[in-house]
Amino acid sequence: MNNDAQVTSSQRAVIEYPYSPCTTIKVIAGPGSGKTFTLLQKIHHLIKHEDITPQEILILSLTNKAVDNIKTKLLGIFRSLDTNESDGGHHQDIVDNIDVFTIHGLANKLVVEHEGIINIIEQNGWRGLLKLVTSEFWGTKKISSPTAKNLEMLLKDYKIKKINSKNETFHDNITSLTEIIDIMETCKVLTNDDLILKASKYLNETSTIESEFLHKVKNQYKVILIDEFQDLYPTLLPIIKEVCRNKQLIMFGDTNQSIYGFLGSNEEFMRELDTIHDKESHKTLHLYDNFRSNPEIIDVCKEISSHPVHNNERADFVMKSNSTIKPQLYNFNNDIEQMAFVVSEVGKLMCTNVKLSDIAILTRTNNHLNAIAEYFENYQIPYNKMVTQPEWLLDSKIQFLFDLLKVVVFAHESIESNSATLDILHRQSDFSVIITLSALRGVGSKSIQNLYSASVKSRLSLWDYIVTVPTTRWPSGISNKNKITEYANILSTLVTDETLWNTQSPLQVIQILSKIAMSLDYSPLKNMSIEESQAFQGNLEKMFEVMKLCSLNQPYDMKLVKWIVETFFENSTDQWSQTMVTQEDKESGKISLSTIHSAKGLEYPIVMLLNSTGDQFPIEKNAFYVGATRARNLLYMININQNKLSPWQEPKIFSNEHFWTYYNKDLRRPIDNIPKILANNSAKYSSLQTRFGLRRYTTSSCTKVLYRLLKHVCK
Repeated sequence: MNNDAQVTSSQRAVIEYPYSPCTTIKVIAGPGSGKTFTLLQKIHHLIKHEDITPQEILILSLTNKAVDNIKTKLLGIFRSLDTNESDGGHHQDIVDNIDVFTIHGLANKLVVEHEGIINIIEQNGWRGLLKLVTSEFWGTKKISSPTAKNLEMLLKDYKIKKINSKNETFHDNITSLTEIIDIMETCKVLTNDDLILKASKYLNETSTIESEFLHKVKNQYKVILIDEFQDLYPTLLPIIKEVCRNKQLIMFGDTNQSIYGFLGSNEEFMRELDTIHDKESHKTLHLYDNFRSNPEIIDVCKEISSHPVHNNERADFVMKSNSTIKPQLYNFNNDIEQMAFVVSEVGKLMCTNVKLSDIAILTRTNNHLNAIAEYFENYQIPYNKMVTQPEWLLDSKIQFLFDLLKVVVFAHESIESNSATLDILHRQSDFSVIITLSALRGVGSKSIQNLYSASVKSRLSLWDYIVTVPTTRWPSGISNKNKITEYANILSTLVTDETLWNTQSPLQVIQILSKIAMSLDYSPLKNMSIEESQAFQGNLEKMFEVMKLCSLNQPYDMKLVKWIVETFFENSTDQWSQTMVTQEDKESGKISLSTIHSAKGLEYPIVMLLNSTGDQFPIEKNAFYVGATRARNLLYMININQNKLSPWQEPKIFSNEHFWTYYNKDLRRPIDNIPKILANNSAKYSSLQTRFGLRRYTTSSCTKVLYRLLKHVCK
């Protein structure tokens, strides 16, 4: 295939724009414009024609999905463009030397290089820290039933106020929050914002001796490419400015797809980023072409979008031909009626030879998405739920096992350190002890608060305090002392016994942790239904697979359990991403369910864009634009509440031979049998309705029977 012939003039302008240090190139690239294709070709051009080595290129994005997409396609682009060269592993070597990171992944690598193991706080961590905050504190905030999210937001606001006070003395009477910050700093527990600030600090420091990766970021990279610049927000600014300074910065994105405004202003971010290079060195280029959506879908997007979508006067504006079918717009009175319509419409599409994998249902919120998933489960409709990180990793039981492992590793290291003074190493286990101890039944907030305060006063880590100080000397107000000492005794066996510490078997690590967890009074593991037990077993198998990945690149001079603690989350993300890539073609029989945010960068032949009937607010313009432009050929807009659009339904869509010929040609499927399919599809569906009394799509009790029948008929 001649890839060069496929490059449009606007793409070529980006690909061949010359390299020059201390310059900024902004590429405005709408959906379906070949953004990733152009970015990959740009990398190839830099290496082949601009005398840039692979080691001098850094690619950044905000999501693992975007990073994995680039990693997956890089090798293919080099092999397809260098057809005259014998590979012999040469292309693989080139690709392996190009660094591709999420922004937080880059920050994590910088911080770990300087500080060793760090902990990025998850939901279990916030729940554990919540136990340290007194009811009196929540009373002052007029919060009667505090949640982990309340604590997370309060802590974020508190830190911002402290930073904004600059060099002035920061006065506060919030003892609970200062104690929590102290725990997090001592135990190297970071939020994502903390991670960015720490990495920026190391990049900003001047030193004659620099660590290997820090030196590479500051001095070796010559070109920084950022994918989806419209997703960036002010908190990321410190690290981006330091990484990009004195280099060529190439950014790809589309302001119409900016949907992370709740994280901060992207416009503010871009204004600040523009200051790293002189104005004269800035260049804005456009990818005007659209290869994805048909004209009818693009016309709807033009009506709603905040900014002009395309300049139609350009001669090189590539579009698909008209499909003759406009996007379908429906409104329903309640979610049951809405979902009954969706299932009925899916049945009709199947009668027209549409695959389930052709269809994506997109929502604005996770709650609505979960409700649809539950509806589909009840009616045994196969679906694939798109998520931004592995769901099994969010299982609180899996997180509990991992936190138990961290208690053992940190406590063991503390014993081995031979240091007589209280230092960070000795207190590093505090966070994991708080999380696991507070998860046990009957260990209340007051007990956690009193124990921690007593350990601080005694200049002992929380672990050392509950292990070495007799319960008779514990402060009053601690209930369930026996349960706490039982916890300490059970885990002490692992801390002092060398079995877990010296094992080289990931399976043995899982077995030991599971046995210990079951011996503790941890309710979630003891009160599982059959379905929950099966789900946990599956999650446990995934945890084992990640531990095996960790063991494959374990350094010879580091214990397996410590290496697992250090690299588990990095490997779990890599494993999940690879699984998602390999399953894409296998799961052809499932509808894709996704929030609009998670669907960015993806495309589907048919998209159903749904808003809950209980939500009277319209889908935001940019969110609508992102959702609608995922569709290649057919778009349903259901309860989107956009006043600019008038309800429109095409009653003859399932007998429109022109459209279904167009549809199958676009997907490179056979078209010879389309007349026969269309001649029978309506009759097939109608006969089922008549035979089984399925007269109205709003009769939700019918959809289960209807779907099962269609499943057999349409095989």
